[in-house]
Amino acid sequence: MIDVRIKLLRPTARLPERMTEGAAGLDCRSAAETKIRVYPECRAVVPLGFAVEVPPGWAMHIVSRSGLAFGEGVVEYWGTIDSDYRGEVKALLLNHGDRAYDVEPGERCCQAIFLPVPEVRLSVVDELLPSARGANGTGSTGKKASRRRCPDIWHEYRYGSEYCTTCGTKEGE
Repeated sequence: MIDVRIKLLRPTARLPERMTEGAAGLDCRSAAETKIRVYPECRAVVPLGFAVEVPPGWAMHIVSRSGLAFGEGVVEYWGTIDSDYRGEVKALLLNHGDRAYDVEPGERCCQAIFLPVPEVRLSVVDELLPSARGANGTGSTGKKASRRRCPDIWHEYRYGSEYCTTCGTKEGE
């Protein structure tokens, strides 16, 4: 357990809160006084209304809420709050959906997770030790992608729909 000091900066701010006993993240709410519209393929900054004092050796990360990402296509760019930052924490949301999304005042729009950050010493070497993976990059382990492709893009099915958002193909065809 770590102790984190938090300061509410706006009258509309609320403390981040764990929604279930086993949740890794603390849900954060918009502290904006009015709704913030995030248009498709656009981003918007959402004030969360608080500042934190993260202990040395730790970082707070602002990440997506899975329901918002899966259901609406709205994701949080991973934001890192360093232990020496004391300004207002904000969410940077990106809408990958096909329609505008309104973040309402007080709405849970992202979550905060705390992770340890060890001190690192980098050592320049002429050669790296070999590994089984070697230089094989993204997608080199596990299953290959099983989703079908439209011309140059992956099929994407919105939550609750059986049709591709790009070409209209019915899932399974």
